[in-house]
Amino acid sequence: MSVKPTDFSRLIRQESERAISVSQRLLQVPPLDGGEITKQVIPPVRGIYLWRLKNSEEIVYVGVALEVFGLRRTIEGQDLMPSYQKSTFRGKVASEYRLKLGPKSVQFILDNYALAYLPCPDEVPVTLRLAQLLLIAACGPKYNDCPNIGYQ
Repeated sequence: MSVKPTDFSRLIRQESERAISVSQRLLQVPPLDGGEITKQVIPPVRGIYLWRLKNSEEIVYVGVALEVFGLRRTIEGQDLMPSYQKSTFRGKVASEYRLKLGPKSVQFILDNYALAYLPCPDEVPVTLRLAQLLLIAACGPKYNDCPNIGYQ
């Protein structure tokens, strides 16, 4: 199937506008303190999320949850699950502060970071991934792999 340049430009513009809107909405979400983060609070839908330093505006990580059970599985089942060993965010926090990937690293996150998330069950994955990339480029969170593209 061939795509006309005008159709391609329109598609890119639409997805970019949607991604910018998602990014702006996420930045307006009040962050949850560690004690407020529970399985019942985090919905099992796709979405985008970020971790901030507690009591600060500094964003340290931006993630997307695109799989089955979405945000709940990614945040509760990976970032905050002591037995899960492949969380990028928790792994980088543990490495920086010389913590083991287990209960101590999870408790450290709950004590020192705040979570903001935006459920986006109706957004297509490419929109959420583009929103993530825009936030990484604009904010330079230290725990995301962030290529130098000139925004910082």
